[in-house]
Amino acid sequence: MKHRFASIIGTFLAVASLSAQQAIQPDTVMQRLLTQTCLFPQENLYVHTDKSDYVAGDTVWFRAYTVNAVSRKPESLSRYVYAELIGAQADTAVCRVRARKDTLDRICGYLPLPPSLPKGIYHFRAYTQYAHNWGAEGCFAKPVRIYAVRPTEREAEKHPEIDYQVDFLPEGGQAIGGQPCRIAFKAQNKQGTGQHIRGVVTDEKGDTLVRFGTLHNGMGEFTLALATGKQYTARCIDDRGREKRFDLPRAVSRAAALKVTVNQEECRVSIVHDSLFATDSLQLVVLQRGHPLFAKPWDRRKESLIFPQQLFNAGVVHFLLLGADGKIGSERLVFINRPPEAALTLSTDASQHAPRQRINATIELTDGQNRPLEGSCSVSVTDAADVPLDESTHILSTLLLTADLQGSIEAPGWYFGKAAEPERTRALDLLMRIHGWRRYDLQAAIYGQYAHPAPLPEVSMRLSGEVKTSMGKASKQTPVQVYAQGQAMMAEVKTDEHGRFEVNGFEFPDSVRYLVTALSRKGKESVVLQMHPESYPTIIPLPYTRFEEKQGNEADAPAKEQQYVRKSLQNMGYSEGMRHYLLGEVDIIARAKKVYQTDFERDAKVSIREERIRESGLQDVKMILAALGGTYLKNTDGKITFVLDGAVVENTTGSNPETNDNPLKWLLETFNVNDIGQIDIIKGPLAAGYFQGKQNMVIAITTKRGGEQYNARFANSNMSVWIPLGYQQPIERYAPRYDSPNTGSDKPDMRTTLHWQPSLTVCNGKASFAFYTADPPSSYHVVIEGVSTDGKVFRKVQRLF
Repeated sequence: MKHRFASIIGTFLAVASLSAQQAIQPDTVMQRLLTQTCLFPQENLYVHTDKSDYVAGDTVWFRAYTVNAVSRKPESLSRYVYAELIGAQADTAVCRVRARKDTLDRICGYLPLPPSLPKGIYHFRAYTQYAHNWGAEGCFAKPVRIYAVRPTEREAEKHPEIDYQVDFLPEGGQAIGGQPCRIAFKAQNKQGTGQHIRGVVTDEKGDTLVRFGTLHNGMGEFTLALATGKQYTARCIDDRGREKRFDLPRAVSRAAALKVTVNQEECRVSIVHDSLFATDSLQLVVLQRGHPLFAKPWDRRKESLIFPQQLFNAGVVHFLLLGADGKIGSERLVFINRPPEAALTLSTDASQHAPRQRINATIELTDGQNRPLEGSCSVSVTDAADVPLDESTHILSTLLLTADLQGSIEAPGWYFGKAAEPERTRALDLLMRIHGWRRYDLQAAIYGQYAHPAPLPEVSMRLSGEVKTSMGKASKQTPVQVYAQGQAMMAEVKTDEHGRFEVNGFEFPDSVRYLVTALSRKGKESVVLQMHPESYPTIIPLPYTRFEEKQGNEADAPAKEQQYVRKSLQNMGYSEGMRHYLLGEVDIIARAKKVYQTDFERDAKVSIREERIRESGLQDVKMILAALGGTYLKNTDGKITFVLDGAVVENTTGSNPETNDNPLKWLLETFNVNDIGQIDIIKGPLAAGYFQGKQNMVIAITTKRGGEQYNARFANSNMSVWIPLGYQQPIERYAPRYDSPNTGSDKPDMRTTLHWQPSLTVCNGKASFAFYTADPPSSYHVVIEGVSTDGKVFRKVQRLF
């Protein structure tokens, strides 16, 4: 009887819980979605670079804009922005910097490019640590073109591989059986770019029902009523005649889907359903950038609801169709293309220019009612003949469009060309139906299961790791000390119950070395310290980008390219106080900064490289140290620390004394010297900064293979010298100042970037800047991008002279 009673109670509670879940009201939905936006603030990022074309060894100058995703107001959650160059093969980061906010809460920086980069299309990527919450989708990325320093043959145009895939997406997420449905499709090749196709849809009998073709970047649509229980097939042919077949999604019954039609004045929302589905229990929810704007029961007496466009801000709007229980049944994204939120005018004091002339420019920024705005912006002035205007990605396409879409969008700036063109409007709507994305789980939020950010916004630098006992177990409550060499920092923390520790609340420039030490609770060195490596978002392949060629005929492109390279190198040489020469196959440049081959070479008194070791013919490390390093080892038990590939080598007898298994003896007398890449000898006070800090000499051996085959032979350590990515020290970009046109006449001015001002304050709607023209007569492109203090995004492109 007890079991039966318990069963009845359990059933009653389950039914009560289900009933409670089914009783979610629109007001509750609104409140829960608002709560989610407060618990998990969204951050969007855009980066303006000085130009899109560079030469290896050049510098990418940038301004990062972090804004609140809902209000678009400048956001101060994250203190740092990471900027990196992704290799042409999209498999690694070529270089990376960490830029921090200045006293005005603005992030400006620069990314020096290695001089040995080969020619190719690279990607400039930027992100905050907060972006880890969304993975690679939270990163900003744009293509940049880099030319090699040495003359090279012109690369053949890369054609995407033939193979392609086509995805079909019914409007609202599902095709309702027997009802006409607008089905969007996206054809994409292996390089991630849209593939032009045409095709037909056939039924199970093979009869043709509808023909279709791509409209833009592999996207298109057709309208067709699909019957439930039947399979339909699309037969596609690409522009090279390759035919492929794909099954369309099957139609469903007893369901409903959203249908939204957008024009210049309104959004008309209706529901497509079959006769077996009742619409009296549905709710319509409208969000923009994750913020709920509307939630009401669907009025089945009306065929559609009309939302005037002025109810929304420019950008992506998200429509949801919910059941009475709050379950999402259909979704639809639309884009609201409103007039610009801010108007910017640019004027100069000259209608034509002479070489080395000062040009004074003034900008005025107003809102839609012609009221002055406050804010900040960045300004780039480039030579129109040398630097093509890049309209593929800009601040409007990023903050208004791609920030709310999933996946890589090809040339998103194209959609902001001429808004009146029907093709752009149709293509933009297709983009909404294909690339929908949620930054967090809306369904869970509607049920009151909220997402929380992890990691939190980064407000300082941090070091973390873990400490284990010699037996490999977590070492709890273990003191860990961190000392920043050359900086006024000494911190101590204790590990938690899992042996982990973290030190934060500090920041130092890049290249600062940190000595991290862990001792057992009894003060002994019998613990093993493991530092956690810094983590960065996964690198994902981006679509192949074809850049606009420089002005002139296609046959003139190689000559134009070499002219650009010569001018860039000449400018780089003068800006550094030295001149570069490019003479055919001979490239004589200014002395490069010293490149250290190992982490120890910077402090080394003597460094012995592989070539010297090979040429000497010496057969063991002990002899090499004496003959080439001037270091005679009379007693290895002295204050000398030996290191092999970053790990300390113990001077102790092994478990079997008869085999003389001493790791240090093995290193000095038996180790294969042909495997050595470099030996660094650090002496005196600098040696005390490594490991235990008790030695007066460190002898560090770095192998060619990184020591993988020797890991079992050297000791774990309770210390680590850690060099994380510090913040970038700000510098000012070189710009000439001519008191008269003859100033510096012996040095030609061949700048391709005439002016770069990453942080220009707009006060009471006005701001001004000035620059000097270069020697060659040319027209200039001025690009101004920014955000007002109240969240209005603006951009101005103007050609001067």
